Amino acid sequence: MDRRALIELKGVSYRYPGAARFALQDVTFRVEEGEWVTIVGGNGSGKTTLAWVLSGLVSPQKGRYLLNGEEVTAALSGTVRRTVGMIFQNPEDQIIQATVADDIAFGLEAQGLPAVEIGKRVAWAIARLGLEDVRDREPYRLSGGQKKRLAIAGMVALKPKALVLDEAFAMLDPKARQDMVELVRSLHQEGMTIIEVTHDMEHARRSPRLVALKDGAIVYDGKPGQLFQDVALIRSLRLLPPLATRLLEALRNAGIEIRDRDIRDAFFERESEGIRALWRSSLMR
Repeated sequence: MDRRALIELKGVSYRYPGAARFALQDVTFRVEEGEWVTIVGGNGSGKTTLAWVLSGLVSPQKGRYLLNGEEVTAALSGTVRRTVGMIFQNPEDQIIQATVADDIAFGLEAQGLPAVEIGKRVAWAIARLGLEDVRDREPYRLSGGQKKRLAIAGMVALKPKALVLDEAFAMLDPKARQDMVELVRSLHQEGMTIIEVTHDMEHARRSPRLVALKDGAIVYDGKPGQLFQDVALIRSLRLLPPLATRLLEALRNAGIEIRDRDIRDAFFERESEGIRALWRSSLMR
């Protein structure tokens, strides 16, 4: 049985004032409750604009946006922002208060929640994001990873159904990046819908579903393995193919054509598994 659609875009287009072309062109797709969807594309493909539309920061100029099956009008735009939280690439773009605790409380206060409820949610978000040791610290004194955690804490305290992450794992050292990925995975396992924008193909290939944009239009929507076996399409998107794709391409160029689907899939699960599967096959005998 299909899950209920949380978000549906139907023929959505958007063009920035003064721009010669549309940033989004006739985009139609749906995001179901509890999904993890990864949006990829080269610079100027429209992926950030799509993230802004999904999170209610800009409204479609053409087409329809449906939230929980109800069409979003200007009067309901606030409902989108309460339902779909946005995490920017640079967390400083959304951190504005003097301390960590105050910053988490800001959005709750704007919603007019009672002080007791605000206190409970701030305490929960601080514990959930591992910010106990810095709750009274000025945000500018935080590390890059801590600032990302603070940005997410401020959003999850609002209890949205979905998070849109625009290159949220970028500009972090490997340890902080892995910590952030694990954190977002845990939120997803708890039922939160995750929509992420990334240009990192090694990260994107582990997503259950990829949506690829080119010139503002969706050119692929499906499982990562199918996209990553289409080297020409990946390069047309101005993206660097993941290591598994480059390994398969190098083998093909060396005269080793892998037609066994299980072996090909093994490469996309983990390169070492693909190499073992290939070594065990008759191709290497």
